[in-house]
Amino acid sequence: MNVALVGVTSSITKALIPLFGSKAEIITIGRKDADIVIDLYNPIEQVVLKKDIDVMIHTSAHFGGVTYEAISEAVMINILGALKMLHAASDADVKHFIYQVSIVI
Repeated sequence: MNVALVGVTSSITKALIPLFGSKAEIITIGRKDADIVIDLYNPIEQVVLKKDIDVMIHTSAHFGGVTYEAISEAVMINILGALKMLHAASDADVKHFIYQVSIVI
């Protein structure tokens, strides 16, 4: 089973990796230092996945701030970014999509 974890620096992702152990092949997705490099700020056409993912667990989140710019960035990542990943997962025939984050705006 191939499990994709979106949000490679997320504390949730870091906790999930050892839990899967030898039960699944883990594919990390993130802006850097990931198996698949995807930036959720990019246009939807650049958010593309391969077709061999069984389960995707989306843990990526932006924790906002107090300025308009920081709040806008949080909305872009937490709402539109999640929607982009869901769209990419659908296009790649991912069987299960789990959205597990702590969003603070």
